[in-house]
Order: sequence, then structure tokens, then C-alpha cells
Amino acid sequence: MVNRVSWRCAKVKSGGLSTVSNHNMRVSTMEHRGVDPSKSKDNKCLFRKHDMSLDEAVRHDLKERGIKAKKNSTIALEMLSTASTAYFRPDNPDKKGAYDMEATKQWALANLAAYKERYGENLIQVDLHLDESTPHMHVIVVPVVMKEHKKRRTNAQIEAGEPNETYMKATLDADSMTKRGDMIAGQDYFAKAVEHLGIQRGIKGSRAKHTTLKQWGGMIQEALKGFVYPPKAKIKPKELEHKVLRKGFLGIGKKLESEVDYYKRMSSLYKALGAKQVNELLARETKNKAVIKVLEVRNKTDRDRAYLLEQFKDHPQEFISLQEQLKRSLDAQQQLAQENQQLQIKSDTWEVKAKKLHHHNIKLQDANNDNDLTRRR
Repeated sequence: MVNRVSWRCAKVKSGGLSTVSNHNMRVSTMEHRGVDPSKSKDNKCLFRKHDMSLDEAVRHDLKERGIKAKKNSTIALEMLSTASTAYFRPDNPDKKGAYDMEATKQWALANLAAYKERYGENLIQVDLHLDESTPHMHVIVVPVVMKEHKKRRTNAQIEAGEPNETYMKATLDADSMTKRGDMIAGQDYFAKAVEHLGIQRGIKGSRAKHTTLKQWGGMIQEALKGFVYPPKAKIKPKELEHKVLRKGFLGIGKKLESEVDYYKRMSSLYKALGAKQVNELLARETKNKAVIKVLEVRNKTDRDRAYLLEQFKDHPQEFISLQEQLKRSLDAQQQLAQENQQLQIKSDTWEVKAKKLHHHNIKLQDANNDNDLTRRR
């Protein structure tokens, strides 16, 4: 397999420098897609022209060179260099995040020397990232070119027909550095810088284009149109507990749902989600303890049912009869629970009436005592 160079260049406007800096320096609190935070400490800044933030460094560099950038103008170019994964991890190219340290070091130093030689004082910062799937370099360059400018002539010079005097001045001109010819020359230049490492230039004239993460996500969404996602489990924790059929007084005599009913209910809950959907859901949401509990209960229910079927495989009618008896017994228990509840309600009603009668008798006795005192006087 041939290892090839990957190099691209993008314009950065004044308003986008902070975003570029946040990603390159990993100083933002936002999560970067595809980044392993535990490896971010291995990232290295290979070159920094000014000891300040990227935004400040670019503006300081332009000011030192007498350039005043217009509002929202392109004040920097961001270049990215990498290579085929097989170069960084020849033993296992598909293993994301892995790389050979010595091979990566040689590649990084060769590229750094090439960037310094090609862009000179325009080179602002070079960062090596080792915390993503494949090692790569982010390079920031200011698009400053020396242009010939003409001095204004005096009236006397114009009348005398004298030509304008010229002078060279540093000017921002990103367009002149990103023309098609310059991009092709860049591919050739950085391929030559690493050819001694066995890395070749990308295929000339290839129609392949870089796909951004945003574009890749859009392509996936387009491909998944019409795909029916498994429903998300909406299970309350209480549903996983045995139901209380009768509360009882001060917790005494509390009656819980039977084991059979409990497993029946859990089985139906699992069935409503679907076995395949639950497994897919578990793969995506391993933290969903409720779904895991349902799956465990379902597996136990299946084992219990399989055991009973095995015991009664030669006597299917007895198994059916046993199920019917169990159902009748459960129905009777439920009816008894309802009757007990009604009796409790009646008992509570009579207790309230007895209390009212007792209070009425006390009032009558107090009235009689008052009458006796009045007569004696």
C-alpha cells in the first residue's frame, strides 16, 4: 500500500481566529469531536513566533509590519498536514489513535523544516496533534506579500511627464497565495519534504475533495432517511418494583404483587419494547439501568418458563391445567383483596360515626351538669 501526503489550506477571517485557537490549543471548555482528552497532554507546539495567544500573535505581527487589516478580512491561512494512516501505524492502520513515536517524530520535523523554509517570517504557529485518530499538524501563516506600489506625483512631475516612483510594501493578499497554481505547488513542495520517509504525493488531477465533519454528518443523516429508530425506553423506576396491592395499617399486613404476576408484567413490558430494540438500546445507552433490569427479568422469566415446559413436555394438558388453576387462584386472591378493602372502608365509616356519637354524648352530659348547678342556686 502506498503512503501519501495530505495537505490542505483554508482562509481564516479575523472573526474566526478564536475558534481556530480554541481547537488547536485545546483551551476551550467545549468538547471537540473525535478528540481523546486523556491524550491531549501529548500534543506539542513545535513553533511559536510570538509568546502570546494566536489572535494576539497574528494582529501583533501585522502591526509590526505596518499592516492595518480591514474589518472581517482574511488575516491568516490555516494549513493542515498529515499522511496515510499506514505510515503512522504500519502494523494496524485501522487502529484509531495509535502511532509509532519515532516515525511520527521524523515526519513532524521534516514538515516543520519545510514550513519554515517556504513561509519564512510569515509563519506564526505550528501545532502537532496526537489526541485524534491520526497525527496531524495545524499551521498558521499570515498571507503577507511584498507588492510594488507607486508614489503619487506632484503637478510639476505630471507636467514634466516624469514616471511614478515605486516602492515595495508588505500587504495582506490571501488570494495571491491560494490560487490553484499555488495550491498545486504546495502539494508538490510538502510531498518532496517527506519523500525520504517513503511518503508520496497525492494523485495529481484527483477529483477527491476534503469532507468536513459537518458535511460527513449530513451525508449520514441523508443515508438514514426512512430508517426507523428503535423507541427509547420510558420506564419509571417504580415499574420495576413489586406493586403494593394492600398497604395495611402502619405497614402491617402489606400485600405485594405475586412473583408470577410480577414476571408476567415485566415480560409484557419487555415484549412491548421488542428484544432486538432493547439490545440495540442497551448498546447505545449502557447507563440506562431500567432497561438492563427489564432485560435481566425477561431472561429469568424465559428460563423459568423453559424449565416448566421441560418438566411438562410429555403432559401438555397438565401444564395448561396448572396455568388455569394458578389463574383462578390469583383471581380469588385479587377478589379477596378487593373485599378486604371494602370492609376496611366500611370499618372506617363506622369508626367515624362512633366518634361523632361519643362527642354528642359528652355535649349532652355537660348540658345536664349546667342545668343541675342552676337549680341548686
